[in-house]
Amino acid sequence: MPSTLPPAARAVDRAKQTAQAAVNAAAEAAATERLAQLATTLAQELATRHAAEARLLEREAELTTFATMAAHDLRAPLRAVAGFTHGGTITATDNLGGGSVFRFTLPNAS
Repeated sequence: MPSTLPPAARAVDRAKQTAQAAVNAAAEAAATERLAQLATTLAQELATRHAAEARLLEREAELTTFATMAAHDLRAPLRAVAGFTHGGTITATDNLGGGSVFRFTLPNAS
């Protein structure tokens, strides 16, 4: 179907379409650039998070090792105290003067 618009109007329409295509291309380029910036930021934040998680896991392992060693090292002295006081009582009181008094009561040897 032949166009009924005069040649000048058709030229204006073509110019509008070309301008709109340029605007669309510029908007798409800006959106693509922004998306790339966001992807870079996200990658940096993820790397920081992974490094922090690795440090936390390392600290957790160190604390677990320490707790295991401390529990093992305290087990024998606590067994000795428990054997010494078997059947007796241990009383701890705090005097108002700021000192603590410990009393060991051993069972009667009868």
